[in-house]
Amino acid sequence: KEKLLKSIKELSSQQQELENRLTSSDSAASNFQSEKETLVRSLKELENQHEGVVARFAGFGVFAASLQSEKETLVGLLKESTNQLDDLKKRLDISDAVIANLKLEKETMARSIKESTTQQEDLKKCLSTSEAVIADLQCEKETLVKSIEGSKSHEQELKDRLARS
Repeated sequence: KEKLLKSIKELSSQQQELENRLTSSDSAASNFQSEKETLVRSLKELENQHEGVVARFAGFGVFAASLQSEKETLVGLLKESTNQLDDLKKRLDISDAVIANLKLEKETMARSIKESTTQQEDLKKCLSTSEAVIADLQCEKETLVKSIEGSKSHEQELKDRLARS
């Protein structure tokens, strides 16, 4: 009975830990989702900036001689925005992968919690059965004790009768 109670406590503790991890996993997934949305917005802004820079660069091609300084600045901005765009795309891919992994971990934890709950219910049933068996054995013990006392009393009567005769 004590082992079963200990097992139930351990399973309850494990279940609580899994639920805490599940909550943490949900929070992390939400954070990554927010970061993904921010990255998508930044990516769109950079794409718009990139298009603007490209358009400005093309428009200044005619005035290249007088606008060489502006052209060089725009080329630098174009390279920088292209690098930022590539970085954002990589971060977006990483965020997608992390979110997918967190979803899988969440599903795994949910299954573990369900299994833990089932084991806990099974142990509670075993505990109930054990308690019923203990109660039956206690009744049987009391019956045997009464029977032994009755036998001793009867034995003493027989000894007394034998001694008198």
